[in-house]
Amino acid sequence: MPEFERDFIVRQVKQLAQAVARIVAKAHNDGQYASGLEALRTAMQAGVGKELELLRRLDPASASVLAHDPEVLDALAWITAQESDLLSGTGDAASAQELRRRALALYAECARRFPDRATECRRAARALAARTDLTSLAEEHRRWLDGPSADS
Repeated sequence: MPEFERDFIVRQVKQLAQAVARIVAKAHNDGQYASGLEALRTAMQAGVGKELELLRRLDPASASVLAHDPEVLDALAWITAQESDLLSGTGDAASAQELRRRALALYAECARRFPDRATECRRAARALAARTDLTSLAEEHRRWLDGPSADS
């Protein structure tokens, strides 16, 4: 991918992450999780469109290959975790847990593909794991999560 396209996508993802942060904060503040979830999904479709939607549909390992940039993959994991928090607020605990496990897998794949981000990804993943049922998380991702601070 040409550098200008990559820069454009990274810029879009950063703007999307800022919008998601505002949406999530407002939803928590107002206690309006369903409308926050709708706003988050609308912002994601408008924000980076087809590229992000494709990454969201792929399994985490494939998404990590196509992301081309650690900031995109890290943002995708974070946005997925934020979406899970909103789902939890709506009372959909099962879907929230599923998204949390996906976010954990995305962080693990980001660390594997971009080793210089491993410590940062593991720190974010461990905070998320404290609120996640890990029983159906892939074994490789559980081992990574339990691993040392520097990626092995």
